Amino acid sequence: MAVRRDGRREEDEDQEHREEEHRGGPRHVDGQVAKVEIHAPQTPSPGRVLHPMTTPYAELHCHSNFSFLDGASPVEDLVAQATEVGLSGLAITDHGGLYGVVRFATEAEAAGIRPILGVEIELLDPAMPDPAGVVIPARRRRRSGRAGARIAGQGWGAGSPDLEMPVEGLPARPRPSRTRLPGHRAVVKEDLRGIGERQSGPHLVLLARDASGYRSLCRLISHANLAGTKRVPRFDQALLARHTEGLIALSGCGEGEIARRLRVGDREGAAGVARTYASLFGSGDGVAAAGFYLELSHHLQPDDDWLVAETARLAAELGLPVVVTNDAHYARPEDRELQDVLTGIFHGRTLETLGDLRRPDGESYLKSPARSRPPARSTSGSSSTASRASRSRSARHRSAISRSCAGPAHAGGTTP
Repeated sequence: MAVRRDGRREEDEDQEHREEEHRGGPRHVDGQVAKVEIHAPQTPSPGRVLHPMTTPYAELHCHSNFSFLDGASPVEDLVAQATEVGLSGLAITDHGGLYGVVRFATEAEAAGIRPILGVEIELLDPAMPDPAGVVIPARRRRRSGRAGARIAGQGWGAGSPDLEMPVEGLPARPRPSRTRLPGHRAVVKEDLRGIGERQSGPHLVLLARDASGYRSLCRLISHANLAGTKRVPRFDQALLARHTEGLIALSGCGEGEIARRLRVGDREGAAGVARTYASLFGSGDGVAAAGFYLELSHHLQPDDDWLVAETARLAAELGLPVVVTNDAHYARPEDRELQDVLTGIFHGRTLETLGDLRRPDGESYLKSPARSRPPARSTSGSSSTASRASRSRSARHRSAISRSCAGPAHAGGTTP
């Protein structure tokens, strides 16, 4: 036991100081009186959830420039931004391939960030019957000839709209050469020009939990590319069902099947899809053991409040875990312009004529944990309550996923 020269024990002196601070009284420091201020604990305002800054946060839905002509930032920039904003883990989920995982894993490990390997796939068919064509938009039929007379010498050339012969009393409006994907033949990469995400198949995010999950991703992607054509792999529900070992699935962005069904009011269908994927990937006994998570993303779009609240309410009804992601396509906010340029190159259009083919928001960058939480407002009281409860659980769920996903040294057998 430590004893001072004046005979007083250090523990007694520390106790006196604590009692003075508790009373708000002054204490002497080097002969001077120091003012002690008592701060009341911060009280959360209604509808706001306080999160400690030490809560681990991993972004589980992020695209690099290996999502060709869609992601704008190289993996080096993404890892640097993740380090700057304080992420504990980062997943790279490029479209239809694992092209960037070696470079990403090497860079992330050097920066002290847990790398999570994944992919975002586009499915050819729905998980539940879709008679109304909500999940898989209608495809165009084979054209027997020219679609109507056209003005001679106008409307021809790459990227130029076709102009129909004007009819008396009706305006002649420019029409894009393609508005839908073909339904009479297999899609090739040229068909994707001018086609927005709403016309494509539903999205699903897959993450490798361990070495078996990484092998499942490799096999799934290889089979899909062998069945498809360049840049257009063919993922379907049957192929997916054969390669689920060691995988974690997220319901996807706003173009996932669940989100599409919720937007048109098909809650029964959305619940059926969630149950199907939970059964396919496993529900587990806890959050870390779960295989399917509902994904919440908010990009300040008009329907994002409602969609986040409805997804959270659906998760609460089904007892499924949720995670908050940002579907990042570039590292920093100022990289949005580059992403628009890449989108224009892909569709063969200028920025002035790109229209709604570009991403409609400027929020798709890597955010800090505090900025990644969806806003607390909602459209209804019950939905708001479910949304707030899901937001409070989502940080724990993201941390659990990050911990449960093995690093590349385990997933690939060797460190890249």
